[in-house]
Amino acid sequence: MADFVGSANVFGADVAQALLGKRRSFAVRQENIQVSAAGSAKLDGGLQLQGELLAVQFLGASQRLEVQVGSQVITALQEDRASASGSFIERNVVEPGQPVALQWRAQHMVMLDD
Repeated sequence: MADFVGSANVFGADVAQALLGKRRSFAVRQENIQVSAAGSAKLDGGLQLQGELLAVQFLGASQRLEVQVGSQVITALQEDRASASGSFIERNVVEPGQPVALQWRAQHMVMLDD
């Protein structure tokens, strides 16, 4: 239960079937989803969906990104990182309508009872 304090994206059975081969809904917290350029290589041990960027909201030390994936809007929360590579937002000019990839590691998924 403590894993769900805060906000999470719930992915339906159709997305689960396409990604995992199982029709079982799952959730991933916003801060565990990385947004990268469309066509980016998958994270090691990660899962990836393609979508269209709808909005970017700058929240001081982080950005909230809304991405359309099929009929669902997925929210990712990315913190600014003090690193040479920076975040996707810092490295790229991002605008609504831009294709992006959503990525997360399998251990960040919480399987739900349908």
